[in-house]
Amino acid sequence: MKRHNVSFSIVLPLLSSALWVALIAIPATLAYVNMRHISRNGSGVTFHSHQYSFTVPRNRFFASSVRSSASLNHKVIEAANLPGFSIELLQSRLSSSWPMSWTPAGMDIFTWRAIIFPFYCLPFWWFVGLGVDALLRRRKLRWPVLLLGTLLCGFFLFLILGLRFGLSAEERDGLVYPFLGFGLWIVLFGIFPMTWVRSWVLSRHPRPTQTPSP
Repeated sequence: MKRHNVSFSIVLPLLSSALWVALIAIPATLAYVNMRHISRNGSGVTFHSHQYSFTVPRNRFFASSVRSSASLNHKVIEAANLPGFSIELLQSRLSSSWPMSWTPAGMDIFTWRAIIFPFYCLPFWWFVGLGVDALLRRRKLRWPVLLLGTLLCGFFLFLILGLRFGLSAEERDGLVYPFLGFGLWIVLFGIFPMTWVRSWVLSRHPRPTQTPSP
């Protein structure tokens, strides 16, 4: 019976989306529902801390909920979807916001990145999924695709080395998540040179064919 394996080019984008749902969508929804629950007569909700207190008006419940979940988890989202910065750069270059990053009116950059980066990065997760399928011999990739993945791996390796040796220890102190993100994507894009080398080795040393026994 023929087995139908699900392609990693589908699985990895779904996993990335699931991470976004778990870290951003669900916490924001719960915070919004909670504020609606404790709000009385359409009034705002007041939060108190040791130093100050502030009130969120009812028409800002949703925006405040998204901002709160983004402030807690935007670094994880950015690190897991690091190639999304390339799409952000392209969008900013094509808009009037350059050299600043484009964001919707009234939204800070970290909240916007927490919302949009998983979607920016979906093509990259799909691309890495192709590499995983090729590494597992579920599909065969042509050399231009393997070359592109290898160049991306080398580019990210170049960037992380630049951060490591081009900055002082004090400057690197706040870059834990960027380093983790670069490390993650170096490993992911490293699938392509691994697949390329393996294909080259197998082409140089093909397995002997076995003749059926009489």
